[in-house]
Amino acid sequence: MSRQILSKDRIIQAAVAIIEAGGTPMFSTISRRLGSRSQALYPYFANQTELSFAIFDWVARQLNDQIKTELFGLSGREGLIALAVAMRREGLAHVRLTQYLLSIPRDTANADMQQGTDLFRDLLGGMIRPVFQHSRVRLIAARWLRDLIAGDVVNIGAGWFIDQGISADDSFELALTASLDRLTLEDQQDTQDD
Repeated sequence: MSRQILSKDRIIQAAVAIIEAGGTPMFSTISRRLGSRSQALYPYFANQTELSFAIFDWVARQLNDQIKTELFGLSGREGLIALAVAMRREGLAHVRLTQYLLSIPRDTANADMQQGTDLFRDLLGGMIRPVFQHSRVRLIAARWLRDLIAGDVVNIGAGWFIDQGISADDSFELALTASLDRLTLEDQQDTQDD
């Protein structure tokens, strides 16, 4: 395969396919998958870290577009619940990719990492804003929801939630509802304190 056929998107998509198959997206494995040589990838990505950040941004954009389309017209608490359920579902559908993305250290100086992070923050923040009035409660809500979603994906992906007493889906929805109920009380308390 010649250099002209390579592109950032093709390299990223090959890397994602390798991750999804349980492999490590090294330049050597990516280039083999693309029928090229490792050296041919360097004009596109200076190193493995740069590639990881680009993968993060690419996946964030794909997920953001998909979720926005799926949740079009939903808002309020119903929209927030639908967002959490959809993000968890996609994380579980792509457990290896999610685990890979969660393992990438955050680097605010990297444009790809920051753009991908901003997409998630804006999507989540946009759904939280109409539900909770106070900024402190909104911040807590964003953290709790990220923790619930990521925690569930990591635990289910590692095989931890196998107890038949309650399904992982049901326990997630109970935890989500309980969290939103508690945050609603916190928001009301902040209103009374104003």
